[in-house]
Amino acid sequence: MTNATATDSSSSGNNGTLTNMTATSSAVNGKLGQALNFGNVSDQRVDPNSTVIGNSSDFSVSMWIKPVSPGSNNLFGRGKDGSGNGWSISGGIDVNSKLSFAIIHTSPSTAQVGPLAGNSTLVAGKWYHAVYIYQQGVGLLVYLNGITDGTLVNTGSGLRSSTVGFQIGNYPQGGPNL
Repeated sequence: MTNATATDSSSSGNNGTLTNMTATSSAVNGKLGQALNFGNVSDQRVDPNSTVIGNSSDFSVSMWIKPVSPGSNNLFGRGKDGSGNGWSISGGIDVNSKLSFAIIHTSPSTAQVGPLAGNSTLVAGKWYHAVYIYQQGVGLLVYLNGITDGTLVNTGSGLRSSTVGFQIGNYPQGGPNL
């Protein structure tokens, strides 16, 4: 990690640009190496340098999380364009401290998949491994520590392209962060 870049430790190369935060001020000890503390500030985020993540096909998001307080927090998102077209995704922790996941399609018609709420209640200050999966024709799945924590069946035809980038630690349409 550099002061302005979060480095992807996988072989995918999806490094991200730190926005309204620095590695110096936000780096903390993580479950496996370094992590970022988003400080529950709505404009702190990482913008991965990737147009592939969640852009009209099956995708998954995997992360280690350590909630600092119970309740609603955004972990990642991708928003609609400035005209409200395209689709948005939101993954995080809901007001009941459970994993949450939703996809909203807009224009020409509005359809929502979810929200899916996980079954397990997360405890503040504890590390969890969370995986969010969207599969076209199957639906939404969330895993917590390697165990299925929730599913929502959707046999829809897939996602449309969106011009707004994927963000970690923020939902592009606003709201609290992790």
